[in-house]
Amino acid sequence: RLPCCPEQRLPSWVVADREKEPSCRDGGGVMDLDELDELDPVEEVDLSTQEREYGIVINGATGYTGCLMVEHLDGILSQEGAKPMKWALAGRDLTKLRRMARKCKTAPAVLLAREPSQLANVTGQARVLVNCAGPYLLCGEDVVLQCVNQVTHYIDVSGEVVFIAKMIQKYHEKAKQRGVMIVHCSGAVCAPDELICYSLAKRLGPMKQFREYFLQYGSMSGGTFNTNIATMEHLTQEDFDTMNDPFCLGGNRAGCVREVDEDCKKVVADPIYPSVFLMPAYNEKSGQRIIRRSCELFEDRPDLGVAYGEEFVCTIRDCHMSQKAAEQGLMQVGPVPSLEAAKQAAAHMKSTLGAGQNPNAGEGAPASTRSIYSSEVFGVAESESGEWAYGHYTSGDAYEVTAMACIAGAMVMVEELDRVKPKERGGVITPAYAFHGSTWIERMTSIPFACNKDSCKITFEVKDGKPDEDTIVSAVKAKTKKIAQGQSQIMKGQLKAWSQSALTM
Repeated sequence: RLPCCPEQRLPSWVVADREKEPSCRDGGGVMDLDELDELDPVEEVDLSTQEREYGIVINGATGYTGCLMVEHLDGILSQEGAKPMKWALAGRDLTKLRRMARKCKTAPAVLLAREPSQLANVTGQARVLVNCAGPYLLCGEDVVLQCVNQVTHYIDVSGEVVFIAKMIQKYHEKAKQRGVMIVHCSGAVCAPDELICYSLAKRLGPMKQFREYFLQYGSMSGGTFNTNIATMEHLTQEDFDTMNDPFCLGGNRAGCVREVDEDCKKVVADPIYPSVFLMPAYNEKSGQRIIRRSCELFEDRPDLGVAYGEEFVCTIRDCHMSQKAAEQGLMQVGPVPSLEAAKQAAAHMKSTLGAGQNPNAGEGAPASTRSIYSSEVFGVAESESGEWAYGHYTSGDAYEVTAMACIAGAMVMVEELDRVKPKERGGVITPAYAFHGSTWIERMTSIPFACNKDSCKITFEVKDGKPDEDTIVSAVKAKTKKIAQGQSQIMKGQLKAWSQSALTM
């Protein structure tokens, strides 16, 4: 059995995030949340993020995603004419960190972040902390707390809506008061959705609806898989209810949940392109909720000139050419019916690890395999006045996109504070809101992964009108063909499904 093909993807309700790496998987590594009480409370202290030893610190650097972050940032900083910046790798394994640093061209420092006191020291030395260490629900809060305490801007690649909802409730106002930017969901699981919808809001003004057609072929890293297991195992009934609330991160337009706001629960023909059948997309839960939060954040700041619409509807779906194929997909990626079903899914997922059916932590697709993976996204929007426009996005492997989007955001927070204005726009916020008025999109799309000419760039354009049905149908068929060809190569042993990152070996 192959773990990568869509027919074997995890349910969207299982997928907390495809991009993070667990740094606290076993009982000895999971921070007891009671320990948070022993950390310094949030105090009104005048701390400047300008006066720090390092511009960027990547925490959780030795995980699969962390390695890609390191590779991409090192590639940027080693380019001829690049602005010099001191940066560092942080994590729990000093040996691996040193091994990675020796392979970098720009000689990053190495910082140990195994204990709370060490994490406090790491956070205090960074202007921006990139957090790749998950599961965030279990060990992300202490990092956020330290960043708020020490006025260190924070960015991660989480798609865990339960974790994000808790961070909003506990730290949004404190971070806002202190001018700290806590930016979640800056990886491939939400960044494309954010940039497309935000760009269409700027193009059209207030919108009636935004419909995204998400077409992707890729795989899952061992860190992501293990994080999903841990997240499901630790879900409470309250967490389960939060996860299934379409407006758990904000943005409710009608004071209630409309039918059009619900997550996908059945296969239907698309109302605009009836040749294709819709099913839940991998990024549906997190993508829709983050966009709705962006809608609310911009609504609270009308002076920024971005409005999503008073009756705005956001829909993100995957597509198939046949109803039968879509129904098979729905069975695998549809919403979880109960908390007990979530626990059973976690137990089943764990059983596949011992059988070698899925990658272990630290493993993921090597570069040769990532080269066959890709994403194509169409975002179609209708304005309140009835005008239409659409965004068209393409990229290579989603994990590489995660590094490109997140590092672009971190660089903006280091180099463009005058544009993002954290004193005015701080809080627990989204990429679209955080990076409004900055060069985030340009940074993300201007260079390939790790500045490697053989890697894919992200492409993105906005056009008036709607793509015709033949365009959507051709894209769906191309994705299906690409999946079949790629899986054949893996089955024949021509490509490896996963391996350890070369940076840590």
